[in-house]
Amino acid sequence: NNRIGLITKLNSNTSISLNLTARESKKKQYEQSELDIENDYLRSTGKEPIEKFDQEVMKINDFKEILMNQTHVVMADFIDLSNQFGFTW
Repeated sequence: NNRIGLITKLNSNTSISLNLTARESKKKQYEQSELDIENDYLRSTGKEPIEKFDQEVMKINDFKEILMNQTHVVMADFIDLSNQFGFTW
């Protein structure tokens, strides 16, 4: 997974440049890498790529996706249990 590789690379750094420009450049590189990874994921799921990575929007979308997936599971369980009691849908 590309994201795991990026995190591993970030965690393996043992030094930080004292040069502000170098630190800002490194930060932009990592942000671009994160954006590229996210866009690859979005394309693979049939969604449109994004131009800017907005952490808050992504958290909300992830929450909605998790909630919807869990709703499907609960509803399937409810229908299965109802069938056991003789209800039909």
